[in-house]
Amino acid sequence: MMIHIKTILSIIALGFILNYSAYACTTFCINTDNELVFGKNYDWMISYGLVIVNKKDVVKRSMVGPNSIAAEWTSKYGSVTFNQYGREFPSGGMNEAGLVIELMWLDETKFPVPDTRPVVNILQWIQYQLDNSATIDEVIATDSKIRISNRSVPVHYLVTDKTGKTVSIEYLDGKLVYHTGETMPVTALTNDTYENSTGYLKRFKGFGGNQPMIESKSSLDRFVKACSMIKSYTLSPERTAVDYGFDVLKSVEQGNGYTVWSIIYDIKNLKVFL
Repeated sequence: MMIHIKTILSIIALGFILNYSAYACTTFCINTDNELVFGKNYDWMISYGLVIVNKKDVVKRSMVGPNSIAAEWTSKYGSVTFNQYGREFPSGGMNEAGLVIELMWLDETKFPVPDTRPVVNILQWIQYQLDNSATIDEVIATDSKIRISNRSVPVHYLVTDKTGKTVSIEYLDGKLVYHTGETMPVTALTNDTYENSTGYLKRFKGFGGNQPMIESKSSLDRFVKACSMIKSYTLSPERTAVDYGFDVLKSVEQGNGYTVWSIIYDIKNLKVFL
């Protein structure tokens, strides 16, 4: 079984390496007084997947390579996840506490070098957080307890909890870098670092600059488009944030069959829409 799982993960890594320039993702959060939704376009070469219900009070152990310490835990929260490579390896999901996590490719990623912390891979990290965390503060605090394998493919994460707090989670130069609260003026993420993305955003009208929006599918231009639409959202009886969220996802989809999943999480009501 272990050989089989390692083979699958090798295929995942190879797929990311060969296709990251063509396949990308977009995430965002819309947070108003009455609504809290999280959107994700999953842009990838494989469209099939599994919707998995993960139960609480389940004892778990991470899959690790030689000379690594496995993380062990008992799930505190149940969750619903979207998986393509089997149970415990989600690309994203939401737990019963209202925590949502999704991943995206980030070429600049450099995970920590081996140390004494137990190890998880990039997908198990998501399941670990959904199993154990209810808030973004708890997610950030787990950096002292576990680390992501430095052999993992490069990704970063957007995370939102039921209070509406959002955080970007990145690993740059082997260290955790995150943005939240005052350091997170817009709640979106694509395939550039959050710092580079917000730096680019400042060039455009409505965000401090004079440049009109560029209609392209590049990572930075998708980021600008998503941020602009989030800023323009207003609550109305005819159009909910869930409906508008799908409009945002439609506006930044890759086309040519590359956007395979469009997901909206209604966090306040603990519902998921596809």
